[in-house]
Amino acid sequence: MYFADNPNADTTSFDSFSATSIVIMQSLTFDEFMRVCYAVMDATRTPLVVAFWLVIVLFGGFFLVNLFLAVLYQVAPPLTRTL
Repeated sequence: MYFADNPNADTTSFDSFSATSIVIMQSLTFDEFMRVCYAVMDATRTPLVVAFWLVIVLFGGFFLVNLFLAVLYQVAPPLTRTL
């Protein structure tokens, strides 16, 4: 076997699109993204990984949070008028 097992009990993987989507969504929701970042840094041995994860987490995560807040803002006014 050329590569070792995938980290996090074989749940973190970039081997397929679906597994990669789960890892990126996990990072966008700020759910233990540093564990994945450290695993990728250990695998590639380059500091550019930090820049990649910072872009993903800062821009993507804040976009996701703002989208969630915008949906709440759109839903909240009709609810307050009925009370």
